[in-house]
Amino acid sequence: MHNSRRKTALFLSALMLLPLVPVLPANARLDVGKDIEKGLGRMVADEIESTYGVVEDPLLAGWVNRTGQRLAAVSGRTDLKYSFKVLDSDEVNATAAPGGYIYVNRGTLRFIQSEDELAAVMGHEVGHVAGKHAMKQLNAQLIGTLALVGFQAIHAETLRTVGGLAGGLAMLKFSRDEENDADRRGLKNATATGYDGTAMITFFQRLQDTEKEKPSSLEVYFLTHPPTAERIRRVGHEPGTVDSAANAAAIGDGYAQRSLYRQAAVAYKRALKLDPDVTEKASIKQRLADAYVKIPQTSDRAPLSMEARELKLKQLASLAEELTAAQETVNTDLAKLAESQKDVDAELELTARSLATLSNYVSRRDTVQFRQFVRMARSFDQAAKVGGNLRSARDASDSTLKELIRLRIAMQHAVENGDGAAARQVDGLVMSSHALLQDLTAGLRQARNEGGDARQATKTLHLAADSLMSFYRSPLSLTGGQINILDLQVSTAQDSLHDSVNDSRKALTQISRSKLDTTLRRMNFITRSVPSDDQAALGIVAHYLGAEPSSVAAMRGKLELGDAALAVAQDQIVKYWTEQKRSKKGDSKDAKPLDMKDPKLKIQPENASVLFDLMVRDLEREIPGQ
Repeated sequence: MHNSRRKTALFLSALMLLPLVPVLPANARLDVGKDIEKGLGRMVADEIESTYGVVEDPLLAGWVNRTGQRLAAVSGRTDLKYSFKVLDSDEVNATAAPGGYIYVNRGTLRFIQSEDELAAVMGHEVGHVAGKHAMKQLNAQLIGTLALVGFQAIHAETLRTVGGLAGGLAMLKFSRDEENDADRRGLKNATATGYDGTAMITFFQRLQDTEKEKPSSLEVYFLTHPPTAERIRRVGHEPGTVDSAANAAAIGDGYAQRSLYRQAAVAYKRALKLDPDVTEKASIKQRLADAYVKIPQTSDRAPLSMEARELKLKQLASLAEELTAAQETVNTDLAKLAESQKDVDAELELTARSLATLSNYVSRRDTVQFRQFVRMARSFDQAAKVGGNLRSARDASDSTLKELIRLRIAMQHAVENGDGAAARQVDGLVMSSHALLQDLTAGLRQARNEGGDARQATKTLHLAADSLMSFYRSPLSLTGGQINILDLQVSTAQDSLHDSVNDSRKALTQISRSKLDTTLRRMNFITRSVPSDDQAALGIVAHYLGAEPSSVAAMRGKLELGDAALAVAQDQIVKYWTEQKRSKKGDSKDAKPLDMKDPKLKIQPENASVLFDLMVRDLEREIPGQ
C-alpha cells in the first residue's frame, strides 16, 4: 500500500464527517472553547467508531482503559473525561480525537511486547489531547475563515466551518513540533505512572525493523507519525529515558505495583548503584527487600523414573512427527495466502488511485455519482478490513506453530533432565495438540480461500471505480443502462466484501483459539513448580484481567495457573455484563439473568490471546529457570 492508498483510506474516514455539524452554544467564542472541543470530538469519535468498529471485549478494553486512565490522571489536563477504546483494526496505529477520545488499534496491541510499550503509545496520544494540538489547528483555521465574513454571519459560518473541518481532523497529521511535544508529554506521563520510559525507544526500534519486513501493517502509522529514526534519536535525549537513580527507582515502583517483583528488584539495585548516596536510599533499600521476598520461588521438582522418562519422550517424539506434518501443510497454505494477499494489496492500490482521483471530481450535486462513490468508499474500507484479517491470520498461524514447536522442545529438555512436573505437562499438551492443530490448519485453509475471494471482490470494486471515473472524463451523461451496470458492480463488490469480512474473521478466530490454547499450555509449563499461593504469579494474572488476586487464588487452588486464569477471565466477562445490565435497569432486583448463550459472554480468542501472551511474557521474566 503506497501513499495514494493510505491517504485514500484516511480520506474515506473523513468523507463521512463532512455533513455533520455540532450544536454550539449561543455564546460560542471565536477561540473554540471546551464545549466546542467536546462536541467536535464526539462527532469525530462517532465516525471513527462507526468506520472501524469498537472491540467491546471487557477484558482487552478494560485493560487498555485502566492503563489509559492512569496516564490521563497525570497528564496535567484533568478538565476532560477521557475515553480509551480499542478499534477493530489490525493496522498498527493509535489516534486521539479532540475532547479526550483516544483509540488504539487491536493491531497495535498484538505488536507491543509489554504494558510499558502500550503506555508509551497511549501516553503520546494523551499528550496530543493535553496539548490541545487538534484544537489549535482548528482554532487557527476558524479565525482565518471568520475574518473573511461579516460579524452578522459569524454564527452561521462557524457552524458550517466546524462541520467541514471535522472531516479534516479525522485525517489530521500534526506538525513536527506538535508530534515532538506529544512524545515529550507521553514520556513524562508514562514515567510518572511507573512505566519504563525506554519502552518508547524499544517500540520505535521494533517499528523500524518490522517496517522492512512487513510494511503493510504499519503504513497508516508512518503516514500519521514522524520518521521513526528521528524519534529514536530525540526521545533518547529526554529526561524520561536517562539512566538515572530517580528513573530506576520510579520504574521499580511501577514494576512492584504490577507484581513484577524480580524486575522491580533489578530496578532498585540499579538505582542504588547509579547513586549510592541517593536521597531515598533507606526507602529504596526497604523496597528492594520487600521485592526480594516476593520474587517467585520454585519448589523442588519430583524426580522422574527412567521408565516414566522413556514413556514421555516417546510421546513427545510422536508429537514432533505430528508437528512436522502440520508444518508442511501450514507452510504451503501460508505461501498461497501470502500470494493472494499480494494480489489483494495490488488491487487495493489500483482502487485507491482511482478513488483518490475521483475525490477531485465527485460533487454532492451529482446525486447518483456521489451515492455510488460513498458506497465504493465504504466497500474500500471493508476490503482493507479483509486484508487486515488475512495478515493477522497469517501471522498468528506462523507464530502459533513456532510456539508449539518451542514448547515441545522445552518439555523434552525438562523430561530429559528428570523433571517430574514437566512430565505432567506433557500429558496435557499431547491430549490437546490434535484439536489444537486442527483449529490451526482449518482456520488457515479458510483464510487462504478467502484470500482468493477478496482478490476478486476488490478487482470488481476497482472496475466500478474506473467506470465512474470514465463518466467524468466523458462529455456525455450517464445513461440509465450505465447507471444500472455501475450499481450492479458496486453491489457485487459490496456483498462479496461483506461476506469476506465475516468469513476472514471466523478464520482468524479459529486460528486465535489455537494460539490461545498454546499460550495456556505455555503458562502452565512455566509455572509448573511455582506454589499455588505465589503472590507474583497471582498478581500478574489479576493485573491484566482487572480481577482481585483472591479470585485468582481461589481458582489456582483447583487448577493450573493458565486454566485458572482462563476461568477468572470468563468470570470477569460475566461480571462486567451483569453490572452493565443492572446499571441500565437501575434496580438490580428487576434485572433478568443473562443469556449465557450470548456470544459476548464468551471469551473471544482473538482478544484474549493478546492479554495472555503478555501475561506469559511477564511470567517468563519473573520465574527463574524459564
